Amino acid sequence: MAHHALLLVTFPVICLSAIAQTPFEQADQRTPHTGYSHAVVMGSGWAVAGSAYPDDVWGGGAFLLGIGPDGDVMWEHPVASGFLMSGVTDLATAPNGDIVSASTLIDCDVLMPYFLTERTAPDGSTVWSRTCPFDNVTALAVAENGDIAFSTGTGILITDADGDSLNWFGTPDTYSMDLMWDGDSSLLTNRWDGILARWSYHGGFLAADTVAGSITDMAHWHGHRLVLTTDGVLRKLNEVLSVTDSMDLGDGFAKGRLLPLTDRLLVLGNEHMTELDTALAVTSMIPVDPDNEFPADLFSAFAANDSMVLMTSTSGVGGISAGLVRSLVQNGDHEPHGENVGITILAIDSVYYHLQNGIVQPQVDVTVRVTNLGPTVVNDVLVAHKGINGIACGYYGTSQHVHNAGLAPGAAMDIPLPGLWLYYAPWDFVTLDQPVCIAALSPNDLYDRDHSDNYACDTAHIVLGIDDVTVTPVFVVTNPISDAIDMRFPEPRATPQQVELLDATGRRVGTTLVPAGSGSYHWPLPDLHNGVYFLRMEYSGAMTAHKLLRQGD
Repeated sequence: MAHHALLLVTFPVICLSAIAQTPFEQADQRTPHTGYSHAVVMGSGWAVAGSAYPDDVWGGGAFLLGIGPDGDVMWEHPVASGFLMSGVTDLATAPNGDIVSASTLIDCDVLMPYFLTERTAPDGSTVWSRTCPFDNVTALAVAENGDIAFSTGTGILITDADGDSLNWFGTPDTYSMDLMWDGDSSLLTNRWDGILARWSYHGGFLAADTVAGSITDMAHWHGHRLVLTTDGVLRKLNEVLSVTDSMDLGDGFAKGRLLPLTDRLLVLGNEHMTELDTALAVTSMIPVDPDNEFPADLFSAFAANDSMVLMTSTSGVGGISAGLVRSLVQNGDHEPHGENVGITILAIDSVYYHLQNGIVQPQVDVTVRVTNLGPTVVNDVLVAHKGINGIACGYYGTSQHVHNAGLAPGAAMDIPLPGLWLYYAPWDFVTLDQPVCIAALSPNDLYDRDHSDNYACDTAHIVLGIDDVTVTPVFVVTNPISDAIDMRFPEPRATPQQVELLDATGRRVGTTLVPAGSGSYHWPLPDLHNGVYFLRMEYSGAMTAHKLLRQGD
């Protein structure tokens, strides 16, 4: 087997159509949990698959976007609605320019996935939609004649261009993670561990072999059967899948893609883009991150047309993420940015409690400071609390989109974030310390150039501090309370009684004096948070306490 180091054949490569197109970058921060997973070419623009889940998740959120050559979103197509989870598992362009997608849908009460495939026209309209009884569709591929193949994990489903089933056959012992058409009459599958297999259109086993390393992409182009492994080695295979030639393209291909064009093959990674001609000679190699702005292996999906390259990812910190899309002219031209914000937590203002579904849940008010550390004015930024996993299929988080901030370089703004959910307090503990973490992302709807300062954490101190009354109370309080406390005494008070109200952190929020001779007392207390409070009163030299729950509107 021949093994070649990369040999660059140097001659100028000029893409005339690239001159008219401008590179763009966009961070989609519609929710704190947004991401892009797949991208394919769609005419002069692109189709991108992503997902977005809101702060309070009881269903969400896969979608397809049609993006024009200038970066403008032309249309958006929700994949499904009313599901706990939905996600696009693969995306491909049909010969006529339509987009074919494979998605997994999961319901909260069933938690069993099932498979949805759709064909979407370049204008965003749905051509057809089909559901199939497979729960593990990992990849799809469209043949030149329009037939569509789906990898179902343990088999291959083949449909015609209208989505009507033509054939299904099992692929025993070769669990397929990816597949491609090897011409119109056979298919090539691969596993994560480098095992390759060829199958006839009707399911006949043709050949199998193994390549060293983990395969990240495959292509059949100009008679070449090619596989790219994560270590950056491009291998050429014959029809029995033996390696006949190979080329080491270098580092940065952990998520590499093979993007065939008419007379050029682009090999895309997170470090550089290598162009090969139809004889597989290297004609150019261009860095995709010349300014070293992005982390290694940030981008996970790539697409290319005759002039531009598109790169997408899910980027973020601490469980807060955005869908990032960036284009690059194939001569290396790009649009540099310097957006950079930082966040600090100024104070945890208060800890209190909320009654939900009969369960008392702690909440916290926080104030954060966002500082513009970049060279440009920041008008838009997302500030988001990571949130917690809630009851059943829920999720609780809090986010705030700041618009028109006009934050000059070096300037800062303070943002209050009330009502952040904490984990359930274990009531058998006296104290409980819980981390509160806030992220600031996507300044000006762009990628933040330094994520090291985009996540801040502090500790919320939940202090119960006072036990319930364990002896016969010397007063009776209507419980729960609203905006006043009503006390009734077994007998009129002989002397004035000092009464205090404390919140669950032990902080005093009110005090009053019950006059002597009172048999009852009405104590207005406006502006209380929902949650747990403690009423304390000294009686006969001993301090008594009563736990109250404020449950207002």
